[in-house]
Amino acid sequence: MNLRIDRSSKNLKIILSIVFSVVLLTGATLIWKSLGVLRQKAKMPVEMNNDETAGWKVYKNDKYAFEIKYPPFLKMITKGPNAAQQQIERGETISGTIQPSNDTVVFTDEEGKEQLKIEIFGFYEKEISQENYVEGDLYLFGACDSRWGFNPTAINVKRINDNKVLVVKGEMSSAETPTFRNCYYLKNDANLIVFNTADFDNQSYFQEIDKMLFSFRFLE
Repeated sequence: MNLRIDRSSKNLKIILSIVFSVVLLTGATLIWKSLGVLRQKAKMPVEMNNDETAGWKVYKNDKYAFEIKYPPFLKMITKGPNAAQQQIERGETISGTIQPSNDTVVFTDEEGKEQLKIEIFGFYEKEISQENYVEGDLYLFGACDSRWGFNPTAINVKRINDNKVLVVKGEMSSAETPTFRNCYYLKNDANLIVFNTADFDNQSYFQEIDKMLFSFRFLE
């Protein structure tokens, strides 16, 4: 009788051992297959299903080595160096009130209203940062100049693609009707570039600026 119980117990242990091994092997196989699928997915290129800039125009500036996409309803105009830079090129002394810029690119809508202005300045050796805007001289560049009644309400640094961008938001307190402005500062080893948008006549901000900034890239 004891012999039968011992044999039955031994057989049960063998069966349970086999079942456990099968379950463990099956689980390991499923995990391995799942990992294989994940590895294959990781190797697949990421595709933009909804490219919101598809069909947009491309502005490429070979002289200052950058390009950017912009909506087809905008008209792009380059105005060249500002008055201060033209004075320097003529060998004249400037007051220093306005920073000399090498070029200005203006984007207007169907009604001719300015929606975005890109100012291209020369080499800027300092870091683009909150501290350098508030305590340094970065505020002198672009439309967010605190000398003319601009009051910054938010100053943040963020990274868009491979570009470090300083974002300054605020309003013009000196205007009869408050005008809200946004300025976006980028730089490379050669130039400081400032994007300027404004809320003219209490209209909404230019809504495509984030998409345009995402498409911006410096050329090698």
